[in-house]
Amino acid sequence: MLKNNSQRLSKYFSLLAFLIAFITTVGLMMGDQYGRVNLLYLLLIFVFVPVTSLFITLYCAFFKSQFHLSALFLQLPLWPRDWLDTTGELQKAKSRKSWLFYQSQKIALMLSVGALAAFFCTLLLSDISFVWRSTLLSAEHVFPLLQAVALPWSFIETAQPLMEHVLSSQDSRLSTSAELVGTGVWWRYILMAQLFYVLLPRTLLFVIGQKQLSKVDEKLASETLNLDAKNTEGEVNSDQLEMVKQQRLDLSQATLLNWAVLPAVLQTELIAKYGAPKHCYQIGASASAADIDIALSDPLDKYVIVAAWEPPMGELEDFMRESKGVLLILDWDEDKFQQISPVHLDEWRRFCFPIKNWQLQQLEALV
Repeated sequence: MLKNNSQRLSKYFSLLAFLIAFITTVGLMMGDQYGRVNLLYLLLIFVFVPVTSLFITLYCAFFKSQFHLSALFLQLPLWPRDWLDTTGELQKAKSRKSWLFYQSQKIALMLSVGALAAFFCTLLLSDISFVWRSTLLSAEHVFPLLQAVALPWSFIETAQPLMEHVLSSQDSRLSTSAELVGTGVWWRYILMAQLFYVLLPRTLLFVIGQKQLSKVDEKLASETLNLDAKNTEGEVNSDQLEMVKQQRLDLSQATLLNWAVLPAVLQTELIAKYGAPKHCYQIGASASAADIDIALSDPLDKYVIVAAWEPPMGELEDFMRESKGVLLILDWDEDKFQQISPVHLDEWRRFCFPIKNWQLQQLEALV
């Protein structure tokens, strides 16, 4: 099931990336009433956005950041819950980071393929000329920038911009004649930019990500075999479950911490029933180190909201070992609370058992 859902997500990520790039590029390539396309917009989408995203990817990989393009795709409200649960299972298996890195390279490649497909389809089907217009920039400003971008393919003369190309492509707004605009060099320039700034580096990163993910999967398979063997020998003590706290919940003198992102309407319902907390902080994956430090230093009783269907994570355990409080186990579907699965509850009870300064509470009255 985990493999099937992750493959579905991967497939639809690629399809969505292709469609986004294709539709966006077609929109830019429509041009004005005379079929003129602003060259600066194309440079933005074909050069500067890919280069910026590549630098961000390399920066995040070097500093081991959790930010990935595929993580942004996961935030879109398009995917079934059981597919999203896959990422939690991947996190539990310690393969989520490798999977997100691999998917990010795949998404970047599909964005490039979609943009190029739209670009050449539009060129084939439409009479297009390239112009550029700017209130602040002159040809003397634009030409050195274009030359700098073209340095990686300086050996291909037919894809190198010349000053006369830049001058002839400048939109004077006084003439609509396409004969004044040299278009031949620009489509080759755009193609080379995609090749050198997206296709080549992203393909290399894609191969690296694929190998890393394969290693993690092999390690996971080996650990699973070892765990099955331990289970067979009875070495796993399933009776070590934290007791579920039954006391009446009162948030009015406490601090509420969101590890899971509880929808606003459900948080309002929770507060209406159990009181408005003194403070409320976000401590999940989207929280900064400063946010987590503030939450840790808060002296009030801490209540942490976690989603029942998400597997416990190491980052949450690290936070809990530095503080004390109560885990509020909640399950919901869109804007309605629902009953917690016994399997999910037992998993959280098992997780909480060795952390002695934390308790577990299930809010059945919300269902």
